[in-house]
Amino acid sequence: MRKKSILCGTNNPTLLKNETLKDIFENTATQFSQKIAIKFNEVEISYSQLDNWSSALANQLIEKGYTNGKRIGLWHARSIELHVAILAI
Repeated sequence: MRKKSILCGTNNPTLLKNETLKDIFENTATQFSQKIAIKFNEVEISYSQLDNWSSALANQLIEKGYTNGKRIGLWHARSIELHVAILAI
């Protein structure tokens, strides 16, 4: 519960009771859209960019027939793209 509070910047865990990771990320992306979400090596992307990129990938997966409950394997070297894929899935 402490990790969720830190992630969302709140000390009231009851606010997070019914939220998914997707909900928490989207709220954070809206609130801090221009702040840096990920910095890897010398590359930085904002929450807005990360949200747009992961949403686009999620939509591609849905178009290919991947829905809730289907398994998706993920293997990728450490990178910004790895984080995008995790959020998309």
